[in-house]
Amino acid sequence: MTALFAALALAGLTAGSVSGTVTVGDQPVTAGMTLAPGSTVDTRTGTLVLQAPKTPSGTQSLTLTGGAFELTQASKTGLVKLVLKSLDTTVCIEDGKVKRKLTASTNAGLFMVRGRWAEVTVEKGSVTVSDMCQTSKVKVVKGTAKVRDLAKKRTLTLKAGKSVTVG
Repeated sequence: MTALFAALALAGLTAGSVSGTVTVGDQPVTAGMTLAPGSTVDTRTGTLVLQAPKTPSGTQSLTLTGGAFELTQASKTGLVKLVLKSLDTTVCIEDGKVKRKLTASTNAGLFMVRGRWAEVTVEKGSVTVSDMCQTSKVKVVKGTAKVRDLAKKRTLTLKAGKSVTVG
């Protein structure tokens, strides 16, 4: 029964403020709108402040801009997961051109951004994750991030102002 209440408590991923154009599918996102786990959100031309439950209590706020991502949240930890998605159907032929990108930040929350070659976990910080064809670049703008290199199966810790390219 307790697990059921925990799952229900974490079901509330909600749009806070929205600027520019932010969509879920073909539907515009508006402030106060509930976003279903598994939704693909497009912030390529806008900014979304996402409100998410925080365990064991409270809420966390994430500012997301510049990319498309699938949105989920772990029920036990409250970790908000953002998986980069490509809305461009062209085939990846050459490296060096950014195919997917997302900038995410929080002052008091925990989130993870997963690109093609990197998985980045941030608590109280800001990162930009950019996917190219053969690599992912992670730049830490504020705070500290743990970067999991998915190709080499190693984890790096980066502080603000640092970046790494993996893949």
